[in-house]
Amino acid sequence: MIKVLTLSRSFGKFIPIGKEILQKNGFRLIFPPEDLNLQDEKSVSDLIKKSNFDAIIAGATKVTPMIIDACKMLRIISKHGVGVDNIDVNYATQKNVAITYSPNSNIESVAELTVGLILNLSRKISESCLSLKSGKWEILLGQEILGKTIGIIGTGKIGKSVIKKLGCFSVKILANDIVKDREIEKLKYIKFVGINDIFSNSDYVSLHIPLSEGTYKLVGEDKLNLMKPSAYLINTSRGAIVDEKALYDVLASKRIAGAALDVWGSEPPALVSKKIAKLDNVLPTPHIGAYTKEALYCTGFECATAIVDFFNNKKPKYLINPEILKAL
Repeated sequence: MIKVLTLSRSFGKFIPIGKEILQKNGFRLIFPPEDLNLQDEKSVSDLIKKSNFDAIIAGATKVTPMIIDACKMLRIISKHGVGVDNIDVNYATQKNVAITYSPNSNIESVAELTVGLILNLSRKISESCLSLKSGKWEILLGQEILGKTIGIIGTGKIGKSVIKKLGCFSVKILANDIVKDREIEKLKYIKFVGINDIFSNSDYVSLHIPLSEGTYKLVGEDKLNLMKPSAYLINTSRGAIVDEKALYDVLASKRIAGAALDVWGSEPPALVSKKIAKLDNVLPTPHIGAYTKEALYCTGFECATAIVDFFNNKKPKYLINPEILKAL
């Protein structure tokens, strides 16, 4: 029987479709112990060595060469999500291990969260809610986003969806990406500019770029110091894109108005991440961008289907490293 280890705590937990697909097709799905630290490389490696697996479902755990080598029978790593920056794709490819992901699963869920965070920051919704629950009756002054300038860094599928959603709010959009999207470039309320222009001129700056060597700590002291004192930063992409020490400094000193953060340098937040989350001008959420019924159904379906297809000698729909098929 083909054994599948899930390193994603959410796989099959809220929406069972992925688990049902694997079990229906005769796969044995194994969940790690609840007390296992999935961020500890050695603990995960030791678990794998005790009972070898043919496939791994990856969540946020870093799938390193040590983990890949520990799994002697490993044939495929299926990411239960979009980003594969936590998987050593090059090493897996060298070992002829297939890598799949779910690129379209959470576009709308992350885009909707982003817009929700912008509105929440603007109208101080969470602050007002917590204030009233604590027994106070205080009126917190917010602002409308009508006529404001919103900077979107990254106009891929999620960034593009955010831009379209914001269009009905009569805002101005400044956008930046390596490649200009011709469809959204035609919109009257959008203008492509340099990245520094976005930080200098936006009332809200929202990040929608993948984590890579080129984007690691891209948003550092230099970029943050360009922002208006009244401006907000929103990050629903990857925590490591922002230099958290620099972000803490500008937030703690109130050099910018605040931030809404769904992603962190360490998850759960620790060290600098935890200090940022406690600031009174920060709206923190625990990486919930993909946590909707619809997104989890799509992710679970695509993740499980990729594994089933692979072991039935079919090319998975979203295979990142198709070159390994020649060696199989």
